[in-house]
Amino acid sequence: MEKDEVFEFILKIREAVLKKLDDTKTPTYPKYYEKLFREALIDADNGEVTKLFQRYSESSTKEDKDEELERYMGISKKSLDAFSTSNKSISQTVMAQGDYLESINLDEVNKVHVDYQKIMQSMLSFQGQLLDELRRSDEQIRKLESELEQALNESKVDPLTKLMNKRAFTADMEQIISAAEDRQLNMSILYIDVDDFSNINSEFGHLAGDKVLIFLANTFKNSIRDGDKIYRYGEEEFVMVLNRLVPEKSLEIANRIRSKVEISKLIYSEQILKVTISMGVAHHKEGDMVEDILARATDGLKEAKLGGKNLVKERV
Repeated sequence: MEKDEVFEFILKIREAVLKKLDDTKTPTYPKYYEKLFREALIDADNGEVTKLFQRYSESSTKEDKDEELERYMGISKKSLDAFSTSNKSISQTVMAQGDYLESINLDEVNKVHVDYQKIMQSMLSFQGQLLDELRRSDEQIRKLESELEQALNESKVDPLTKLMNKRAFTADMEQIISAAEDRQLNMSILYIDVDDFSNINSEFGHLAGDKVLIFLANTFKNSIRDGDKIYRYGEEEFVMVLNRLVPEKSLEIANRIRSKVEISKLIYSEQILKVTISMGVAHHKEGDMVEDILARATDGLKEAKLGGKNLVKERV
């Protein structure tokens, strides 16, 4: 489940709660808001919630899902708790101020002498309490915003290679292509797959496979310029985005990277691991969607595999 889908669902509940509060002329104090919010969640369409979580489960590994969801929900819970606590404190201060003003009005009605100096001191005290609560609330919100931003950023990073992941690729590409406004970009996609990766895992073990992936990630990072990007797209698949380059130059870089991997010597348990990569290259065309350019790069990769591997194939 993508986080924007979660936000959409929560916002839908929130809007329904605020509308109900408004319709019933109920103050938006936390005690009323929280009660209605919980009731709305319970009454929500369980089928819709199930579908959201199903999609999330299908697009993430169990380990990623559990860790990310637990952390995200933890921060969300802290946000709700902080919101509730600070607003209750503010509400209490405001209500105490209101009670005090009401008592003053009663004193005047009953012709009791009113000490206006004392009133001013009390009002200033209330004001100070209110400002303190608002300041504390602001500090909590800023801290939680920072934690949430960090969690969202980390959810786009592959923990093994430290490259950005498939989720980050999709978000970045949609933003880049959307900004292009149907014009052609000097941008190429390199879709890379490690040749016979399952054989490496079978013969040398998964630790060797991890070492190969880390080695490749570092090789790719050292082979691209500032402004270019590399993502771990699948288990042994990578996607590289080359910007501000004509197709001929992108193809030249792709072949240089393939050759660099081929001649590199990777040692594991005193044995040399023979590692090669196959690559499909596609270039952005006017009117392309993310799926279009990626599909052409995928076709190029398939052609490289069928051609004997350790090849670069371009699809225009």
